[in-house]
Amino acid sequence: MAHANKFGRYLAVLGAAVAALALATAAFAQAPPSPPHQFFGDAGSGSGVTVDGEAAADGAAITASNEDGVEVGATTVSGGLWLIQVDPDEAATVSFAVDGASDSGSFAVESGSLTEATLAVTSAAPEAEEAAPEVAAPVALPATGSGGFEGSGSSVPVLPLVLIAAVVMALGGVAVTRRSLS
Repeated sequence: MAHANKFGRYLAVLGAAVAALALATAAFAQAPPSPPHQFFGDAGSGSGVTVDGEAAADGAAITASNEDGVEVGATTVSGGLWLIQVDPDEAATVSFAVDGASDSGSFAVESGSLTEATLAVTSAAPEAEEAAPEVAAPVALPATGSGGFEGSGSSVPVLPLVLIAAVVMALGGVAVTRRSLS
């Protein structure tokens, strides 16, 4: 019996070792993440951002979009400098936009690369506003002060009487419905 008990312990230890080996193998089997591709510009070295031929102002928003038009990076211009890191698993190529205006070029994305890029955009001209369709001016009803119709000679307001009549008719309909169900 002691022999069977020792054999069971050996099996338990062997099973634990196999499980630990499987976990270690699975942990190392995953590929390490790819380093990002870094795109940057520096107005001081001539690769900044221009909008309509002028240097982009600090705070100008730059976005990078992949080949499907999905945004994969964003930053703002600060002191003529900008930097966007793009994950190569999210894009094969990127194009840039500055404050919504697109640059005409696109750039290949390569793991661990560093690319100095000059972005030159033309701001979109404001579109002419469509003329609103003409709407006829509302017709003004004469104010009689009585709430009724002009020249009716009545000092009793008509609107409250109509509302009261509608409520009485509705309640009468409920009463008729209850009698028919009984």
